[in-house]
Amino acid sequence: MNKKKKAIKSADLFVFIKGTPDEPECGFSFALVQMLRVQGKDDSVEDIKYFDVTRDPMVREGIKEYSNWPTIPQVYLKGEFLGGFDIIYKMHKNGELEDLLHEEGIVEEIEDDDDDDDVDEDDEEDEEDNEEDNKEESNEESNEEQNNEKQARN
Repeated sequence: MNKKKKAIKSADLFVFIKGTPDEPECGFSFALVQMLRVQGKDDSVEDIKYFDVTRDPMVREGIKEYSNWPTIPQVYLKGEFLGGFDIIYKMHKNGELEDLLHEEGIVEEIEDDDDDDDVDEDDEEDEEDNEEDNKEESNEESNEEQNNEKQARN
């Protein structure tokens, strides 16, 4: 148990995963790493401290007992069990994960941009251009079909 506690406390954010952050060996570990990496300004969680549980079956089973959580991956924040994949996923989806990581000084907060609510004029112009292009393509196809029908009748 001492080895696990030492690892958990070695970093503010520590994960037990299958594989490495750059080469996860299961879909849940992969998704967890991606969720952590996109938190905060400029994706500030880059260097994820981890332990690959596939290297040591005793640690793999021991961490499940330690956390009283039956699955891997597992996330620890400042030495405390935060959750497994399901919990972290829910926190990520509702913004709680980023807020918590910011509060704990793990990531820089993304600044709210008041312009986000405004519709970008360029986007409106692009949409209008796309609509015009689609109409032109539709007219060209219709004209081509009419020409083909005329030729078939002749």
